[in-house]
Amino acid sequence: MNSIEQETICFQITWELGRFPGRHDYHVTSDPRCQEIGVQLGELGGQWVPVDAEKFYTWLRDTPGLKWADVVDMLARKLQKVKRKHHA
Repeated sequence: MNSIEQETICFQITWELGRFPGRHDYHVTSDPRCQEIGVQLGELGGQWVPVDAEKFYTWLRDTPGLKWADVVDMLARKLQKVKRKHHA
């Protein structure tokens, strides 16, 4: 994924996160050095959670009845997996 594609998918994810009602603290970033895209949520202490950008975007866009709590829960589980992987 080149930098333009990374910027595009980051924008698309940001757009999808913005559709949830209420004011939420989130930021979508890309790391061109390792070709990863991550999401930072205030509810998770602003920690960078790497995601498979296309799968995450599709999940946000296509899951009926998705709530902000579902997004937070999914990213919290992913963050725990990343932490366990780094401590192993």
